[in-house]
Amino acid sequence: MTSTLEPNPLDPYQSIAATFSEQQAAEDAVSALQKAGFPQENLALNPQTPPISQTEAQTSGGKGAIVGTVAGGLVGLIFSYAKVYLVAGSINPISDTLGIVLAGSLVGAIGMSLMAAMSGVNVLKDQAGVETSALDPIFLVSVTTSQPDDLTKAKEILEQYGSQIQP
Repeated sequence: MTSTLEPNPLDPYQSIAATFSEQQAAEDAVSALQKAGFPQENLALNPQTPPISQTEAQTSGGKGAIVGTVAGGLVGLIFSYAKVYLVAGSINPISDTLGIVLAGSLVGAIGMSLMAAMSGVNVLKDQAGVETSALDPIFLVSVTTSQPDDLTKAKEILEQYGSQIQP
């Protein structure tokens, strides 16, 4: 997919951007653009990942919060038992136990939800009929130039290396 940005009358430079599914094809396109006379400082190759809304980050984070709440509560219960009955004693054991269990649940929920959300970013949401076992990066090649004819030339080169044009 290739797209051009709208010209800005205040900026004489225009850009074209193309996406590639394979890194080697993107690197080959950049090399071809350099051989065609485009200076390196006007070219960029960057890996892109899908937006977070297309991944399992939110679902994983929610499940991690539930697991973290339970695990943190259990750890808090163990610590409160040790504090109240084994170490120092307590004037109000119910309040102490409840406070430590709630604090453990909060810490567990925050920690586990963050860890689960970060791992969920690497998993695409299931889409009907689409294989989503791996998160494949997309490689973005952009070309900036001040000559409209150069944009056409860059577009042709990018198409030759496998980028597709949006209708």
